[in-house]
Amino acid sequence: MRWSFGFSFLFLAGPFGSAQTTPPCGIDNDVRIVKNKPTVYITFERLGKALNPDEQKMIQGDQRKKVLEKGSDVWLRIHNNTCWSINFAQYGMYVPKPKPGETFKDVLLKRAGILEDGVETALYYDIMKGNTRIGYTGIDVVDHVTLPAGLTVLFSVDRKHLSAKQSIRVGFNYSWEYKHGNETRGYINNEPNHYIEFSDYDLKEQSEP
Repeated sequence: MRWSFGFSFLFLAGPFGSAQTTPPCGIDNDVRIVKNKPTVYITFERLGKALNPDEQKMIQGDQRKKVLEKGSDVWLRIHNNTCWSINFAQYGMYVPKPKPGETFKDVLLKRAGILEDGVETALYYDIMKGNTRIGYTGIDVVDHVTLPAGLTVLFSVDRKHLSAKQSIRVGFNYSWEYKHGNETRGYINNEPNHYIEFSDYDLKEQSEP
């Protein structure tokens, strides 16, 4: 896959933007916030109409709708249950709405690329069959977003990508790895690849009564 990045000034304001307040991490501390849950995991949220990655804008905000569109696609929730921020690839730079008294310039400089809790967005994912990648979503123009500690984010999956014996795989990096890794336009090329998967089996187990 060829990664290309637009709006580099926005990209830098994302994963490398303002520091997030997180619980202390260390060798002697459990990095999990909820102790009986995995560090990073995916749960089924609902069925509905998936976002089309090919239609995403270079700058996007929360795509939550007041009236949920009906459909047979799948909406999933990623939980960051660690005391670190984590970074994902998505289609278009995430720019939240300004808060009262905050200008759009303030948002770009301080909060662009930092996801708010529970937002709906278009994350990049690989389509897997066993351990083989058989495809990926959408176009090649992606950027990176940060999910702070303890928060969740919603993303949609085309139903056919969770066909029998298939799964989707979402890659991520811990934010602290950017301080130690070799970076090429923001992409870490010498740190381990982390990912979480959600399969057709997981969908059946979580979506059926």
